[in-house]
Amino acid sequence: MRWVERNHADVSLHVSWLRTAEADVQDTQLSQRWHDDEGKWLMTSEERVAGAVGLFNEPAAQGPKGDGEQSAPDPAPKRPSYFRTRVIAGD
Repeated sequence: MRWVERNHADVSLHVSWLRTAEADVQDTQLSQRWHDDEGKWLMTSEERVAGAVGLFNEPAAQGPKGDGEQSAPDPAPKRPSYFRTRVIAGD
């Protein structure tokens, strides 16, 4: 966490996650901006800065073409997806 001002903070997170239909664990690094609104901390922005694509339903490149070249992502905007989640936390 980095304090920008007394009532603003930037937070970096590392999230390990998986899709329920897959067995591979994904890792994504996030950046969040928080603001203190009269005693209530509110997250004002969140973005993926590195790691696996898909946690925020970002468009991803299709599989490789026949010549080994990646095809472009689908430019059509996608409806937000909400995946069933399960939180596992330790002490």
